[in-house]
Amino acid sequence: MPLMAENIEDTELTITEFAASLRVSEDTARTLVLNGEVPARKQGRQWRILRSDVEAYKQRLRDKRQRDTDSMKAVRPEEVE
Repeated sequence: MPLMAENIEDTELTITEFAASLRVSEDTARTLVLNGEVPARKQGRQWRILRSDVEAYKQRLRDKRQRDTDSMKAVRPEEVE
């Protein structure tokens, strides 16, 4: 019987899986890890990223997108000219 994570949040993803979940290239995913934007650990030559950290990163992106949208709505058209 294979070992299973206690819950889905404890599952570790590879760079390939991480990239697919974000719909970005593997190079972009690797850059996010190397820049420390998403926590990861090295296992041999491969990176492992916790699914919970991926979900937290996605939430930060959604929050930023929402803040950006809100700030754009706050600018009245007459202020743009």
